[in-house]
Amino acid sequence: MKTDVITINNIEQDLDKVLDTTEKIGKETGLLDKEKIRLRLLAEELVGMLRGIAGDIVADYWIEYQDKSFELYLTSDVALDQNMRKQIIDVSTSGTNSAVKGFTGKLREMIAILLLPKGDDAYLPGYTMDFMGASSMMGCQLGIDGYIWTMQQYAMAVQSGKDEKSREAWDELEKSIIASIADDVRVSVKGYHVEIVVVKSF
Repeated sequence: MKTDVITINNIEQDLDKVLDTTEKIGKETGLLDKEKIRLRLLAEELVGMLRGIAGDIVADYWIEYQDKSFELYLTSDVALDQNMRKQIIDVSTSGTNSAVKGFTGKLREMIAILLLPKGDDAYLPGYTMDFMGASSMMGCQLGIDGYIWTMQQYAMAVQSGKDEKSREAWDELEKSIIASIADDVRVSVKGYHVEIVVVKSF
C-alpha cells in the first residue's frame, strides 16, 4: 500500500500534513500508541533532514507500508546556485565542520556535499567519497555519478572501528533519535535528485 504523495513547499507549514498522514496510517495499521509516536518522530526527523541543506526546497513525502512495516520516503530535486556551492565547499574543504553536531547534522552535511556538481569534488580531495561511508554508485542516467548510503552499513563500519573517531561516531548514533528508532535509513543522490527512505517495522 502507498499513501498519497504530499508535496512540501514550506517545511513549517506543511509539516502538519506530513505528521497527520503518518499518524493516520499508524492508526489504520493498528499500531500501539507508543509505536504511533515513534512513527511520527521518524517522519519529523526525516523532514528535518532537508532543513539547512539549500534554503527553500520543494519535496515529496509518502509512505509505503504492509502490515506493520513502513518505508517513509522523502524526495527532492535540489538546484544549488553558486552561493550554495561556495558555502558547502567552504565549510567542507578542511574535512570538518565545527558547526555540524550529531548524527543527523552530519547526515545533512553529507547530502549537501554529494549534491555538488561533478568537478567540485576537486575542492574536497578524498572527502566526498569517504565521508560517512558514502560509496560510488556508477552507471546512473546520463552518465552522472550517483551515491548511495545506508545507516546499517555505516553502523557496522563504525562499530568495527577501533579509533577515537569511530567511538565518537558510535556515541552519536546511540544518541540520535532516528538512529535509535529506525531499522535503516537509505540515502541516494543522483545529480541534484535526493531520495531519503526511513525503514521501520514494529
